Amino acid sequence: MRNEQRLRTRTPESRAFAERVQLVMNLTSRLNVLPFDDLDARRTVLTDDLRWTRP
Repeated sequence: MRNEQRLRTRTPESRAFAERVQLVMNLTSRLNVLPFDDLDARRTVLTDDLRWTRP
């Protein structure tokens, strides 16, 4: 583990990272309850939470 990079704690970067982790965990939880073939619902979740637009 010599080459690992660590994020310093109590910095704006670490707070932003923690917020992003929480967002992704929430998103994962919401996606996991949807049926796999419900593309419209999955797209809605992604669009609402990530402001993701379909290419």
